[in-house]
Formats: sequence, structure tokens, C-alpha cells
Amino acid sequence: MIFRLAANMLATQQGANAMLDSERLPVTSDVIAESVLSSDASCRQAGSTLAYNCSLYLNKSNGDIITQVDRCTSYLLQIKY
Repeated sequence: MIFRLAANMLATQQGANAMLDSERLPVTSDVIAESVLSSDASCRQAGSTLAYNCSLYLNKSNGDIITQVDRCTSYLLQIKY
């Protein structure tokens, strides 16, 4: 449920800014990693939604942050596969 709440926070500008500012971005990345690697299907789905929503929001903003998220995603894919 917490992962779904985090994914839904990106629906508003304030929520997105709160989750993706420079201080909280590492925590957001950790949440994505934890949920995507979970054994629970609904948790993985919520984590995937969070990652997707982050990518939609970040596409509009800072390229450096996009690079960080891209590195995180690449790392997760290496672990998973």
C-alpha cells in the first residue's frame, strides 16, 4: 500500500517535487528497487508504476536526475536478470 501511495504522489506537482528533490531522490530510488525486487506481485506492480511515473515526470525536468534514474534502472535489470 505504501508503494502505491508513493506512486500516486507523482500525480501532483507538489508531490513530485517532494519525492524527487535532490535529498529524497536516493530514498525514492531505494523504494523502487525494493518494490521491483519483491516476491509479491502487487508490490512489484506498484514499484513499476512508481518507476514509470518518475520517468514521466523526470522527462520534463533535469537531465542529471534522468541519468541517475537510468543508472538505477540499469542496475536493477542486472540484478534481476
